[in-house]
Amino acid sequence: MKTIKNIILGLFLTIGITAFTQNTSGEIKGKVFELETGEALPFANVYVKKGERLIGTTTDFDGKFTLKPLDPGTYNLTISYVGMDTVLVKSLTVASEKITYIDDVHMASSMFGVVNVVWTPPVIDKGNPSIEHIGMKEIQNSALVRSPAAFLSASVGGVSQNTSGQIIIRGSRPGAVGYFVDGVKVRSLDGIPGRSIKGMSVYTGGVPAQYGDITSGVVIIETIGYFDLYNANKYR
Repeated sequence: MKTIKNIILGLFLTIGITAFTQNTSGEIKGKVFELETGEALPFANVYVKKGERLIGTTTDFDGKFTLKPLDPGTYNLTISYVGMDTVLVKSLTVASEKITYIDDVHMASSMFGVVNVVWTPPVIDKGNPSIEHIGMKEIQNSALVRSPAAFLSASVGGVSQNTSGQIIIRGSRPGAVGYFVDGVKVRSLDGIPGRSIKGMSVYTGGVPAQYGDITSGVVIIETIGYFDLYNANKYR
């Protein structure tokens, strides 16, 4: 009976997934188990809120889930199953074109109602090691926030500036770096206010084919929107 209820709820969550996607979206992955038996927990409901909209999915027979596409930003992830404590994973950071992994979740028979877990970024990125992401908090707290190019050269290994202020990635020639702001290709970072930046992602190698014939590196910038400010204050 519990399984049937979870399948029905999962269908509603899946129907509610936003149809909008962009090439700067990210995703969340994880595994869910039953604490008492250690067995994988299928059909657990996994979702986040973006404003008043639910974006959700369910775990498969191995307890695995992938939640996507998600706009870069900060989320609270809810994992629920009938008869078990709801697990709330707080302050998950989703970055452009990256997978955010969470530790294995072990759900227990309902005792506390809701179990709160605060997500911490892993020391080693299990996703793409050739891309580095910098979040809004780090950007906005930097003394170099007014100059995105200077901030990148001081924050990302292999990134520097030449005497003209152009970004150089791993010794590339000037003008060989690609720049994308909210999915749109631009010629440089000039004129982009640092205070408007939500996150930066930098490819220092292994540039995906979707960016064309760029070989040296790519800088991807997402700008701040209303829900980003709302979520940042809510999850602080």
